[in-house]
Amino acid sequence: MYKVEAYLDRCLRSCLSQDIPEEDYEILAVDDQSPDSSAAIAASIAASHPCIRVLRQGHAGLSAARNLGLRNACGRYVWFIDSDDRIEENCLGKILETAEKQDLDILRISAADVRGGKSVRRFAIQGTGVVAGRTLVDEGRMQLCAPFSIFRKDFLTAEALEFMEGIYHEDAEFSPRAYYLAERVGSIDECLYFVRQNEGSITRSYNPKRSLDYLNRVIPSLSDFSCKVGKEYRKGFDNLISSNFSKFEGNLHINGGAEEFPDLQTRGPEGTGCHSIQTAEIPQASPPFRNSEIQDRRSGPQPFPAPHVRRLQGDEKVRQELVPSTSCLS
Repeated sequence: MYKVEAYLDRCLRSCLSQDIPEEDYEILAVDDQSPDSSAAIAASIAASHPCIRVLRQGHAGLSAARNLGLRNACGRYVWFIDSDDRIEENCLGKILETAEKQDLDILRISAADVRGGKSVRRFAIQGTGVVAGRTLVDEGRMQLCAPFSIFRKDFLTAEALEFMEGIYHEDAEFSPRAYYLAERVGSIDECLYFVRQNEGSITRSYNPKRSLDYLNRVIPSLSDFSCKVGKEYRKGFDNLISSNFSKFEGNLHINGGAEEFPDLQTRGPEGTGCHSIQTAEIPQASPPFRNSEIQDRRSGPQPFPAPHVRRLQGDEKVRQELVPSTSCLS
């Protein structure tokens, strides 16, 4: 929870308005040292609802809050809900029944955007049978946003799956790894999660750090992971990296001086007011991107090319090779 005093009550009430007894589930509300009354609101509601536990941490961001929640979670399944969004009333019974009956590692759900009091469905889920997560990654049908999936906690723990802290786009780094490792993924093609649209939120505001985090943290992590997965699935990871990169490249064309953004030290032609950067081919066994490999593009600002990463040789088993990163819940 961070600066969500205007929305937190609605979020928590939606979690409480469910069709299973409160003693059968828990709500972990993580205070990210919010300067407003968010923590007080959560504590007030928790006073009459023992299923709510308020956890506190120093201001460390969304990933750290999710990680803290996951480490303290007691339930069999975890659902990462952003504190300015809400969930459908009376949906937990169906979610629990589906996940347990099908013995799922991950359950996918549909979601809707909420703007001006109106809900607009984001997407429909094609096919509701149980499939291997790697198939969804390869076909580009996985859920990238973590709140649109419910995860079996034992699965996350066994695979040492956690969110990378200190970055934007933590879901883009976490979800592909989680889905690839999931043996059983099921679906409910209903809008059970509602996203409050806010132009000032961290996922929609203009900030070049968002793109730099994707360049310098997310791409290297996914590239390293894709070198270790089965060869037949590497193309899926390449496509995932490239398609997501195109969404974020706009923040890398920055108006202003280089002193504002020390990571971007090259310029386009004199007078353009833009920093224009280009990726270089990466030497084998090197990290996919480094600031020293950003080159000046003298022809002026152009769209950022899709990243090219030369793959390492070998086809090692993922479960033996991956090193634990960090964990999550909100």
